[in-house]
Amino acid sequence: MKVLIDREALATRIAAMGATLSERFRGEEIVAIVVLRGAMFFAADLLRAMPEVDVRIRTLRAASYAGTRRAGPVRLMHGTVDDVQGRHVLILEDILDSGHTAAFLRDLVGRHDPRSVTVAALLDKPSRREVDEQADLVGFAIDDHFVVGFGLDLDQRFRHLDHIAIVEDGDT
Repeated sequence: MKVLIDREALATRIAAMGATLSERFRGEEIVAIVVLRGAMFFAADLLRAMPEVDVRIRTLRAASYAGTRRAGPVRLMHGTVDDVQGRHVLILEDILDSGHTAAFLRDLVGRHDPRSVTVAALLDKPSRREVDEQADLVGFAIDDHFVVGFGLDLDQRFRHLDHIAIVEDGDT
């Protein structure tokens, strides 16, 4: 596999994202919704970079992919969002690809009358967008590669890598 984004670049950009969100939400209470399993590494580093913000953490698991292919509509597999009324909500995604998951979650959260909804994605693949959905804050825009590492997987493998790598033919 070819390294696309190394650990140092990830750490630098995530710290900058944390500073931006800290400025936006300083002194506020937010509910951070971590989209499992892919966003767990990103969320851990990002939320540690926001010490001035009062954060409540929730987890959701949504699924729409099997291997490298989209497997149908987004399904909520785990978690609820029933405690977000009147609160700022920060949805943390590993990658904004087709946009279906982010749109699904923004709609789901929005039905519970939050004060605001912000979507932050570590990676954005705008060339793959199928619905009109954008993240409010993006770590890195990338070309159309299948990537793993730092929480992203291929059939539950490679999440543990401390960098983002491109899966090439023969890597699996």
